[in-house]
Amino acid sequence: MQKVRSTPPTYAAGTFPIPLVQRCSPRRVQERLRSRSEQCSECRAVEDMISDATTRIFAPDSKLHLNPIGSSPLTATDLTRVLDHLSTRPREFSMRLTEPDLTVTMRYGKLAADKPDSAVDDLLAAWNARMAECIQTMKGHTNWVISVAFLPDGAMVTGSWDGTTKLWDKRGVCKTTMKHSGAVRCIAVSPDGSTIASGGTDRKIKLWRRGRLVKTLEGHTRDVRSVGFSSDGKTLVSGSYDNTVRTWDVATGVCRTMEGHSDLVLSVAISPDGKTIVSGSKDKTIKVWVAESGRLEQTLEGHTNSVAAVAISPNGALLASGSGDHTIRLWDTRTWECVAVLRGHASFVRSVAFSPDGRTLASGSWDNTIKLWSIASGECFETLRGHDDWVRCVAFSPDGSTLLSGSDDKTAK
Repeated sequence: MQKVRSTPPTYAAGTFPIPLVQRCSPRRVQERLRSRSEQCSECRAVEDMISDATTRIFAPDSKLHLNPIGSSPLTATDLTRVLDHLSTRPREFSMRLTEPDLTVTMRYGKLAADKPDSAVDDLLAAWNARMAECIQTMKGHTNWVISVAFLPDGAMVTGSWDGTTKLWDKRGVCKTTMKHSGAVRCIAVSPDGSTIASGGTDRKIKLWRRGRLVKTLEGHTRDVRSVGFSSDGKTLVSGSYDNTVRTWDVATGVCRTMEGHSDLVLSVAISPDGKTIVSGSKDKTIKVWVAESGRLEQTLEGHTNSVAAVAISPNGALLASGSGDHTIRLWDTRTWECVAVLRGHASFVRSVAFSPDGRTLASGSWDNTIKLWSIASGECFETLRGHDDWVRCVAFSPDGSTLLSGSDDKTAK
């Protein structure tokens, strides 16, 4: 797992009251925050403003000054780190070091200086290194980790080519192992967390509750490559190497088959309102289906290689697709037009996931990295490194503060 800043900073420079913080220890900052909040009629605003000024300040020496417009500088003299995280609200602010002509600006979670300086570069590297930390590595699978997901309570699920699906608690301790008769290619968790679905090379979809197999859905004639639940948990959608998309009634097991792709179906997703299903395929297209009838509504073209990943934003306004052409495309779900192409990965984009607030997109790639993208700007504001092999899958925690990833290095982070 990696701690991530899921909302790229966009806060206007110099609009928070630095003098409120002064030169304090973390405990004193928190005490001042409580005291000020009790006195102020806009308590939440004050808390957020102080948080903006104290989020992940990392200063191993006395060189770092915060110098917002219209207030006195704050020197992080006695601190190694002021506060980790008091608020997730967007923020952007400028900083100045003791060198009078050097300005440091934070944008999209990264600090950068306006001119080179070796000492400053070391300081900024220390800051930037702490912005997204790997906080846990889960080992236990004996082959590639193909799919990952969070439960609503923060527990985690991983599916692997070793034929198992594992349930982990929030500390990263494996609590349950569920077995397929073949490799596991995909997993999904129902919105209420009660049911885990897993699909694999045995052509079956298995439904699990509390680690027990409660139902097996059969119908696909080749590997089940992708699964996803509707927002009410009553419908499951699946995509397969048999070139079909299927919807399943979770209670009865009754399925509908949607045909239209000319090659392997690699990814599926269902809209938050349950009315639309999208599927990505090795045929380089994305198809849009009417969930209720199974009718093909639209075919989206633009990628020049397999579409391995699709995800719909929490508000249903955007579709993200990841491809073997190394790009991510964003599509407007009202018009189904491509509104942005995100470039930066050096290899196959294997997984995409929106943060719960819809402001950030995470992508996992065969270049061994995970990238975080601002939906508003289309810019990559963070690249996470740590896996030793292809990144197969990414998923955000329910609160958006943590990202879970799976890799061919047999670990989940």
